[in-house]
Amino acid sequence: MTAALDTLPTAVADVLARGDQALAMQDQVRRVGGCEHPIRLVGRADLVDVATGQIRSSWNSADLPDGTVLVACGNRRASRCQPCSRLYQGDAFQLVVAGLRGGKGVPDTITAHPAVFVTLTAPSFGPVHTTRTSRHGRPAACRPRSATCEHGVAAGCWTRHAAGDPQLGQPLCPDCFG
Repeated sequence: MTAALDTLPTAVADVLARGDQALAMQDQVRRVGGCEHPIRLVGRADLVDVATGQIRSSWNSADLPDGTVLVACGNRRASRCQPCSRLYQGDAFQLVVAGLRGGKGVPDTITAHPAVFVTLTAPSFGPVHTTRTSRHGRPAACRPRSATCEHGVAAGCWTRHAAGDPQLGQPLCPDCFG
């Protein structure tokens, strides 16, 4: 069996080596909707009867495959996580449709009212990594500045980010951004 495992990709060989845990791992992945970057949580939870102090039930992540519980990242950007962004797109669609046709707790009489779709943009909290092009149409530096922010972090970025760069949209200084 080990000779056969040597020829498989590492991830597949790892799952097969776990045997009975493979199905439990697959179930966790299914529960997070195929999230590409799930968050791994570790810990325990006890349900305690407040009146008596008796533990009614207990849960521990150590009992799960890899000793972690997976939670979907929930990122709305398709470039970061396709499955999670599709979930949010579907939710947004349902909200808009309910506002136009009724349903989901909105009365059907809403169809008689005029519809206005307003999008509001939140204020910016600081510079983020981006792509830019020069006036000649060539890739330009992200944020060409040589100063530092009040936290001592570079306030500029001279990288020419590619379209799928994971840094895109991320703050240059997380402390300035929040």
